[in-house]
Amino acid sequence: VLRTGFDTSQGALMRTILFSTERVTVDNAETYLFIGVLLVFAVAASAMVLVAGLADPRRSRYKLLLHCAMIITSVVPPELPR
Repeated sequence: VLRTGFDTSQGALMRTILFSTERVTVDNAETYLFIGVLLVFAVAASAMVLVAGLADPRRSRYKLLLHCAMIITSVVPPELPR
């Protein structure tokens, strides 16, 4: 992309990603269902990390809770909810 600019198919994809002005909105049940499914998986992953982390006595509890919070909050896209 650096040599050929945005004239290739990969450059067009990068242009779309970088300069897109279209925003995602929450306006139907399918979107809520999708975010709900993602949230279920994030809570399950966070629980696994928490259980494994609590089993190790050398691990910092503060960092463990931060990791669990990061897993859960990374599910919701920044544009949502609107």
